[in-house]
Amino acid sequence: MEYAIKILYWDRNGFCLWHKRLERDRFCWPNNASEARLLSVRELRWLLDGLSIDQAAHRALRYEKIC
Repeated sequence: MEYAIKILYWDRNGFCLWHKRLERDRFCWPNNASEARLLSVRELRWLLDGLSIDQAAHRALRYEKIC
């Protein structure tokens, strides 16, 4: 079974269809319509890279001076 994403968008003078398939793994996709949401550019890039769109920023790093 192929897991792919297709994006259709208007490019000033016509439609453009963009298709991507992951070699391994799957796209993180909502299970039903109520889970659908708008994506930011960053989240779209994560999705197209095969990452989770729900990933949280890493925790803040705190450094201490060692004497």
